[in-house]
Amino acid sequence: MVESIDARGVTVGGKLIPCGAVLWTAGVSPSPLVKMLGIATDRAGRACVGPFLSVPDTPNVFVVGDTATLVQNGKPLPGVAQVAIQQGRYVGRLISRELSGRRPPGPFRYFDKGNMAVVGKNFAIMETRHIRLAGSTAWFAWAFIHLLFLPQLQNRLRVERQWLWSYFTGQRSSRLVTEAPRFGK
Repeated sequence: MVESIDARGVTVGGKLIPCGAVLWTAGVSPSPLVKMLGIATDRAGRACVGPFLSVPDTPNVFVVGDTATLVQNGKPLPGVAQVAIQQGRYVGRLISRELSGRRPPGPFRYFDKGNMAVVGKNFAIMETRHIRLAGSTAWFAWAFIHLLFLPQLQNRLRVERQWLWSYFTGQRSSRLVTEAPRFGK
């Protein structure tokens, strides 16, 4: 078990392993709430959910994201943001339809939109079912898609300005909250 990480290296079992870079590859663990519910889990501790993302035998309890496991096409869905976002939207629609007396949607189906990652300045990778890109074209595609999915125009403009500033100056911008929050008013 890792005891500490500092500029000298990693300490494990009381012994220092000298190194200049540490890459942490440990996985995430599901919420402890799943254990408290006493429901069926997979070997990683994620709640096993049915096709409507509800807990079996408890139709009004839903589990989504990387705390849930759902098998689709013979494989469990990956614990990535794309899956969680789609599951959250699905459950929101399902609850809304039930509350308004309409028929619920069909079972949840995940649609894989592909993967994108920025590797460095002017370089990214992008992979979908039909497209594989790497380099500056993928970097521009990543930036465009990222901005497109930000909520509200003011957020898009602010992020775009920050990116341009960082791109041309090499400096990162920051947002400071200068006023303490007021609770109870």
